Amino acid sequence: HEGLGADYTRTLSRRSALAGVGAAIGIAALASGWWVGPLVVVVAIGTGCVIRLAHRAFEGISGDLLGAIEQVGECLVVIVVSGLALHIQPWWA
Repeated sequence: HEGLGADYTRTLSRRSALAGVGAAIGIAALASGWWVGPLVVVVAIGTGCVIRLAHRAFEGISGDLLGAIEQVGECLVVIVVSGLALHIQPWWA
């Protein structure tokens, strides 16, 4: 497949990807404490769903797929934080 997403993923090693994910989770944990646990779980599930749907639809990775993962992840974070904030005192309050 061609495109920016395909070019990017071809040059990205698994070690670099895991280091980036680990750094992002670490920064999120410093910013939000234990709240990062549920957020990581739902974003991982959402990412898996988007990847599975994309592989069924066009059998590859494109820049649109990477953008879709980002957008789905953001939406899921907002939903989970809103739900948690209704039942638990938020860390920012």
